Amino acid sequence: MRTYGLRVGAAANPHEAPPPGARIIPSGRTYRRRLDDAMVAVFDRACRTNNLDAAADVLEVLITWHRRRSTKYGRERRINDDHLKSMLAELKRLTILRTV
Repeated sequence: MRTYGLRVGAAANPHEAPPPGARIIPSGRTYRRRLDDAMVAVFDRACRTNNLDAAADVLEVLITWHRRRSTKYGRERRINDDHLKSMLAELKRLTILRTV
């Protein structure tokens, strides 16, 4: 009886190779749990790709969510706006760099 085998190696690579010249920009942060985290990831990607209009829209949504949450839950310890302040500063910095 004849045995069959599988060809393993570079020719049988099932993963698609990235297109030539593609540049992957790794993000230092990972976001997994909350919808807020996903929105922050969208904001970061918009900033990295220089889509500042989209980044401003995402930031506006996050600020609105934060205001609603703080009025609903009051002075809860987990609710702070430090990350929103840093995101706003980053957006202002990139906007200034774009105009120069």
